[in-house]
Amino acid sequence: AFNCATDAKRQPGSTMKPIGVYAQIIERDICDYTTTVLDQPIKNYYEYGKPGPREWFGKYMGKVPLNYALRHSMNAVPVRLLDELGIDNSYKLLTKKHNLKHLTKADKNASSLALGGCTYGITPTESAAAFAIFGNGGMYYNPTTYYKVVDISGNVILEPKKGKRAIGEDTATIMNHLLREVVYKEGGTGRSIGGYNYRMKCYAKTGTSSDTKDSWLVGGTPYYIGS
Repeated sequence: AFNCATDAKRQPGSTMKPIGVYAQIIERDICDYTTTVLDQPIKNYYEYGKPGPREWFGKYMGKVPLNYALRHSMNAVPVRLLDELGIDNSYKLLTKKHNLKHLTKADKNASSLALGGCTYGITPTESAAAFAIFGNGGMYYNPTTYYKVVDISGNVILEPKKGKRAIGEDTATIMNHLLREVVYKEGGTGRSIGGYNYRMKCYAKTGTSSDTKDSWLVGGTPYYIGS
């Protein structure tokens, strides 16, 4: 049977920005929380031969802090940052550390790795597992829906495998706070969920593919991650 959570490969849209660009440029000390970044059209935008990428809100903002750019889900900023990071570096981390199995060599471009316009896409389960590192101190765990399984005597008969490090703990902490701004700060694209969680803070990122064919929200609390 077709399982939408594990089998549905969809373009991730802007949910790719934190894992494909922002976490990696922070990990490599290219930028920090409030580094000034440039939101302006890029001449001869890739293979299209025209300025871009366009901003979904209809204008470019010029120089802005990095946290502002992520909170407002700007498009030109992560494309510029990916150029500094290097496409091969981004692709390697996404496929080797985040286990995004449906990315191909055809996705070695900024449209895919910075903006989520992938050839095939990623599944919701892959997406959730990738974002969980921001709540797990940078550790990647194979996605599960259980903590452990015990028998009637309390003996553990099934538990998740140990995690592996994807990014540094400091980077994960910074990303957690950046993605909280998406939910709780003015202009954040995930503000609509901010009022539902009174007792614990959550972090999240929204994403939309072309013509709103796919609409995403990936979010985490101190206990769970959902996509």
